[in-house]
Amino acid sequence: MADKPDNFLKDLISSAIKEVESKRKSFESTQITKESFLASLPDDSFYYLKAISGNGEKFKVHFLTEDITKENLEQWISEYEVINSISVKLKTKKAPTSGYVLQNYYRCQHNTRNWSPSKDPQQKLYLNPSARVKNTNCPFQMIVKIDSEGCCSVDIEWDHNHSLETLETSNFRDLSPECTERVLKLFESGHTPATARQQYLKELKESCQDELEFHRKKANRAVMPRKRDFSYLYTQFGKDRYGGQGVMMFERLAERLEQYKKDNPEATTCYQIYEGDNTPLIIAIVTPLMNRVHKEVQQSGEMVFVDATSNTEEHNLKVFLMCTNNVSGALPLGILITSDEQERTLKQGFEMFRSCLPEYAFNDRGREQGPQAILTDNCKEERNALKSVWPTSVLLLCIFHMLQQLWRWLHESKNSISQADRPYFLTLFKRSLYAETKQDFENCFSELLNDGRCKKYPDLVSYLQNLYNDKESFALCFRTELLVRGNHTNNFAEAQFLVLKDVILQRTKEYNVVGLLDKLTIDLEDHYKNKLLSIADGSFDGVYRHRFFGKGKNGSTGFKVPDKKDLDAYLSTVENFGNNVFKVGSSSDSSHSDAGQTSQTDGSNGFVTEASTSMETAQQGPNCSTAELIQSNDDEDEHSTEPTQSNDDDEDDSIANAEQLLRNSCEKIIQKLQSSRDLNLAKGVIRFAKRVTSLTAARSMHSNLASALFSFGSSEVKKTGNGKKIRVQPNRKRKCGSGSHQVVSKGRPVQLQEPTSKRKRTHDLAKAVQTNTKSSKKSGSHTMKSKTKHMQRKK
Repeated sequence: MADKPDNFLKDLISSAIKEVESKRKSFESTQITKESFLASLPDDSFYYLKAISGNGEKFKVHFLTEDITKENLEQWISEYEVINSISVKLKTKKAPTSGYVLQNYYRCQHNTRNWSPSKDPQQKLYLNPSARVKNTNCPFQMIVKIDSEGCCSVDIEWDHNHSLETLETSNFRDLSPECTERVLKLFESGHTPATARQQYLKELKESCQDELEFHRKKANRAVMPRKRDFSYLYTQFGKDRYGGQGVMMFERLAERLEQYKKDNPEATTCYQIYEGDNTPLIIAIVTPLMNRVHKEVQQSGEMVFVDATSNTEEHNLKVFLMCTNNVSGALPLGILITSDEQERTLKQGFEMFRSCLPEYAFNDRGREQGPQAILTDNCKEERNALKSVWPTSVLLLCIFHMLQQLWRWLHESKNSISQADRPYFLTLFKRSLYAETKQDFENCFSELLNDGRCKKYPDLVSYLQNLYNDKESFALCFRTELLVRGNHTNNFAEAQFLVLKDVILQRTKEYNVVGLLDKLTIDLEDHYKNKLLSIADGSFDGVYRHRFFGKGKNGSTGFKVPDKKDLDAYLSTVENFGNNVFKVGSSSDSSHSDAGQTSQTDGSNGFVTEASTSMETAQQGPNCSTAELIQSNDDEDEHSTEPTQSNDDDEDDSIANAEQLLRNSCEKIIQKLQSSRDLNLAKGVIRFAKRVTSLTAARSMHSNLASALFSFGSSEVKKTGNGKKIRVQPNRKRKCGSGSHQVVSKGRPVQLQEPTSKRKRTHDLAKAVQTNTKSSKKSGSHTMKSKTKHMQRKK
């Protein structure tokens, strides 16, 4: 029975082959006619047929026409190729003579090289019948001649030794102009060769009626380019638009920078073209928006954030971004691009960047003086360069990177730190980092250095002593006199790099620095403009709107416009204490007032927030701490004591309420223990008491106890819904009698199997410390290295 379908299939195939062979023989025996040949020519010309002979498979033709000229010859040949499903190439082009102004000899694309026995395509097909062979030494030939009187004579010798209708033959056709134009538009929209091909395939499939049509078009190279065609077109696109990857790139870069200054007179740029390691590439940019941020935003003169990123384009250039915090988030102050990260390069780069700044830079502090504080990562070259350019600015370190640096150092195998001691050392260092006073810092750090477990590791003691020499940069107690507004990490700059790589670059590298320059000066600038306008007109996303707008007691978010009488009443309650500190009366009925520090801005009295507590956020930013908002003066007058007394009363009530709730909670636990007589509950209480004793010790920080109380029982208390139950699959395998056959598993497995592949190390420092594992990147403060070897090779 099994042989019958196979025999039927064989008979079907053999009958189809015989039918095709009979059609081919009848076509060969049919003589070529004048009407059938003229149907294979473009319709927009008049032809005079002088000679024709042969059959449908092989024939010779000679005709004349006056409609084909030197100007439209290429267009006529393109139409002829489409009609006959062939591709012809120019084989020979003879020089003009007294009788002919044009003499072109064309060949078929399947005749790619002179025939030789070693390159015989038939021999190649004999050895490998499935091989794709383009060169078949096709004898097709077409001669086009145009005489001095404008008459064109065409001789065609049609003798193809290959099929013209198979899908394999369509693989070798040339790219059509329409196809090339579509691919270039995808590159202009930001696609790479890989993503452009996927998008092209998706659009091609949507344009087809069925799968068969899609497969036919997909096999045709004139409709669907191959992978290497996308790569070639991308290279040509980069050369034409961005100057390629060599010396022309720098020439195009200089042209683009000069054009940018002409189009944006308010912007300032300064650059140095790359000419080797002694003359690195440096580009400093200050856009019009950045100039306005320097002038209008007060925080630009108080504290700025500087960080760098790479992997934004093919040469791995370093992009430095200077930004400041604001109520609307981070706002840019300048961009610096360098070809390497050596200290002399960064120093020269920041000096060029300083020359681009206006005289009112950093909120009228001046470009020479710089901001009050600059927060960076622990990069020696970058910090030395910034210190040499702005010596009066205080350089601060990101506390997160300090903790991360120590944690990575503890996990390096060459330091031989015991795994059990690593969290202990980090906790002691963290306590000194968060010390509230300088004396507390000295005591905590002295306790760390004199600890018995620490003394067992001389390298650790030496490492900590080196960190102590730079204590003013990372310890929080040394920042009390600076207007840091609660910002002790470099998160603002890190967030801008996330915007650059996710939103602007779409997680793809730019072709070269010229393309990167367009993204930074146009797309990134528009991103900040749209963000500020969205906040101003109230169209910003609701998820983030609470950061910028006040929130009323009824849950609404936004502003209300008072009339002139109410506005005068509101403004009459504002009292000025000096140093930009004001007492603002509440708009609610309750007797409550708020004290805040703000800047006087012309035209800012048009709106009043629904809740007075949102005014601090609208003026100071969401990260402003209470210590920065409420400032006590040396002269204790009646104005400064009123808000302080109100806050003290609120704090006393909250503390008393917390004490009573704590007593009630402990009594409930005791009652539960006495009534249940549960041994596991008793063990849990004992462990809880030990942890409370440890957290309330003299040398433990209050923040650790507060964090533990906030997270206590959060995972056990779950919200229960009143909806219908959802029937799910059983958790265990059903029992079934399998007899002697193999058991077929049913239902869900008892437990999930652990993945066999090695998991990546986490980027979360808190999780790494909790699990006592190494973080994802290499430890220690990195030493910058030059990445310009590729540029040297290209040059």
